[in-house]
Amino acid sequence: MNQINKAIEFAFQKHKGQFRKNSKIPYAFHPLMVANLLSLVTNDREIIIAGILHDTIEDCRVTFEEIKEKFGQGVAKYVMEVTKINGKDGIESRVGIMIKCADTLHNLSDCKDKKYIKKKLKIFKS
Repeated sequence: MNQINKAIEFAFQKHKGQFRKNSKIPYAFHPLMVANLLSLVTNDREIIIAGILHDTIEDCRVTFEEIKEKFGQGVAKYVMEVTKINGKDGIESRVGIMIKCADTLHNLSDCKDKKYIKKKLKIFKS
């Protein structure tokens, strides 16, 4: 099984029972959409896999070490970079920004929370 399929299977397993906010859509479809958006701008497998796994540390009790062991140091570093710890992420690279932008874009595509939308618009305006 290739690494992308392995990441998809891993994400679906870890996000099992989780749903998108205010919907019955399984949460695991969100990281797939993030990865899809990333695949439009890069063919780098590590970045696409990190997009698939971007919420697993924060939302699924997955560890940095587990991701590193299964998917490599690069993927684990990117996932950790976009993981919020104490309400803040550690984005420091172009790749971290790409993943965060894809995540935000997908979140905005089905968001009805005006506060969230205004908050994100402020980020893109600055």
